[in-house]
Amino acid sequence: MNKIKIAVFILACGISNYLSAHSSQISTITITKKDSAWSLHISSSFDAFYYELTKKYPQTDFNKISKELLTDLLIKEVGNSISMIANKTGKIVLQNGAVQVGHQTDLWFDIKGVPEDLKQLSVQAHTFPSITQHNYVLLMPRNETYEKFILGANNDNAMNFEWNDAQVFKQIPMESKNSLVYFGLFGFVALGVSILLINFKTTEMNFKKLKISKLALGAIAALSMMSCSKTEDTTTPTTASTEVPAVYKKIYGATSITSDGTWIYIKSKNLPDHKSVYYPTSNALYEAYSGT
Repeated sequence: MNKIKIAVFILACGISNYLSAHSSQISTITITKKDSAWSLHISSSFDAFYYELTKKYPQTDFNKISKELLTDLLIKEVGNSISMIANKTGKIVLQNGAVQVGHQTDLWFDIKGVPEDLKQLSVQAHTFPSITQHNYVLLMPRNETYEKFILGANNDNAMNFEWNDAQVFKQIPMESKNSLVYFGLFGFVALGVSILLINFKTTEMNFKKLKISKLALGAIAALSMMSCSKTEDTTTPTTASTEVPAVYKKIYGATSITSDGTWIYIKSKNLPDHKSVYYPTSNALYEAYSGT
């Protein structure tokens, strides 16, 4: 039975990693606790990280910067984009960042500031604000496996967790951000209609005598502004050039990198150069599964 659980967990992790490596709209955030030490791992496509850096630093020519500077920028921006608060008031920080740039780009951090009497934890991620409909797959440790949660636009990329005395956590429901917006829109509509009805003279069905007060116009204008801001989307620009930007040469382990003017195609052998349980036992890179 334990072997089946391990196999299912490995398969689930593999699927999550595959999706995050091939889509700029999905990333995974894994929070791990070992003894009293906490750590965080975030993974997504290189395109997603690269696009956010170009939006944050539009004057920087990323084709000319060194890999070391690219690494430092990734650690800085990603570390600042994930907010964690313990017991509602305790600020948690991410330290000792490390990064591996590749088709799937990964960053690791030590989580500092988690109290021993942890009762509540809030997690919020805004690593990819410029990519529309981006979702974060959050993996939280539970016993010897992980439980999956989705951070997205419906919950403002945030989630709260609560621990009981037995150190078993549960998710605390959060009110949808969209529901608040819709409630506000409904309120403005109701206000505008009510004022129009008040100003409409029921005894004289002459539309020339319809009076719209300044308050009604203000409500309608506010409604229009909210509607426009709600539907406004940020789109990822495409390039017609088939030349591959030099920054992609910094990707680790790629066998070929090409472009058709719209997409960047990155190929690799799909074989890690580090020890793994997936290699045959006769291979020098084989390593038995340690259970962690």
